[in-house]
Amino acid sequence: MIYDIQEGFGYVIKEKKPLKSFEIFVDQVTHNIQGLCITRQHPSVVRSKWGLEKTPIIWLSNKLGKVYLNPSNIGILSDTIVRFVEKSGESVVLIDGLEFLITNNDFGKVIRMVHHVFDAVMENKSRLIISVDPRTLEQREIALLERNMEVVDTGKEGFESE
Repeated sequence: MIYDIQEGFGYVIKEKKPLKSFEIFVDQVTHNIQGLCITRQHPSVVRSKWGLEKTPIIWLSNKLGKVYLNPSNIGILSDTIVRFVEKSGESVVLIDGLEFLITNNDFGKVIRMVHHVFDAVMENKSRLIISVDPRTLEQREIALLERNMEVVDTGKEGFESE
């Protein structure tokens, strides 16, 4: 494994595009850790770009369908992630599209969902990766998001957490 991310921890990856977060996620799932990808990108694009053939991908979209989830259904999203973590145990969850969730809800609802998911991650020795573009959030919101998680700033050299 290239990235040693610890069980029971959450990681906020500060980046303009979700590249480092996907690298870390793919590194985990290619080493027999079950993964769940929540993304704003179309699943076929994610599968071909990152080679995620078997990994479940939930597309945050206003379109109706089996692999789509309306971003305003934040309770369903939260329950889906928690059920996955409880069932899979040592797993990894990537949330790419936090800004889209905030746009379709409000920050308070989204941060409550993140905390709910993170509690399940800690209990089940799982891992949570959240990709976020810090330019899209206010300083207070970033602070609340980072509060109990490890922070990786891709604007800095290497994979050093703050």
